[in-house]
Amino acid sequence: MAKPKTIYLIRHAESLENQRISCLKQTFRSIRRFNLPDGKDVRTGAQLLNVAAQVDSEVSERGIKQIKSMSEKIKEDNFIAERGVQLAVHSPLLRARQTCDGMLGCCDEGGNEEQHRAPGRPEAIQLPCLAEKTLSEWIPGNNGPMLGRIGDFETWLSGREEQVVAVVGHSQYFKAMLGLPFKFGNCEVWRLEFDPNRCINGRESSISNGSAEEKKDDVDGGVDGEPLIKVLPRGWRNLKNVYRCPL
Repeated sequence: MAKPKTIYLIRHAESLENQRISCLKQTFRSIRRFNLPDGKDVRTGAQLLNVAAQVDSEVSERGIKQIKSMSEKIKEDNFIAERGVQLAVHSPLLRARQTCDGMLGCCDEGGNEEQHRAPGRPEAIQLPCLAEKTLSEWIPGNNGPMLGRIGDFETWLSGREEQVVAVVGHSQYFKAMLGLPFKFGNCEVWRLEFDPNRCINGRESSISNGSAEEKKDDVDGGVDGEPLIKVLPRGWRNLKNVYRCPL
């Protein structure tokens, strides 16, 4: 039987898309309070109308600062060596590649010839199945493709020899994969275990978003403390927060 693996999930730094959505929300909050919205928020939020620009947006200025802050923390704690990280995998989207490169010092730009790895850092692999939820997948009843990608990732992970893997990806993807009632924050690092022996090689039928009511009593906001969510789907278990980004 395969041994359970230790997985570190890392959400990418703030992207330009995240920034635009935040500004749009702030604009609507101002309107609801009968206040005049900030002009910069309105202009930034309006950029969401350029749908194509949101699909693979790069990290924002704040995102760059988040990566720098978390990179310094990871180096200070000797995270890669102390935690025994053997492999880093990331989404093909630019914001995830930038975060993996900045925080973990490694990135796969699309092939072994384009592998970037700082000394003492693990190999990086880019996985198309880690891509974030697409616009069409937000349509009710059309989440099958993303659930299929999640199934592909879990099958891929089950077949790897590495026991400690860092995964840099996206909030909606991780939320769906683990059936969580909340999203990870930008540049947050979460630790959990994955047992390949308990992972059913089924996709849409076995992947469920769960319910917040079922899990709300298991929430603990501590860092590296007790498991945050005790009931997770398939082979996932023991979710704990390791780092929160201060920015």
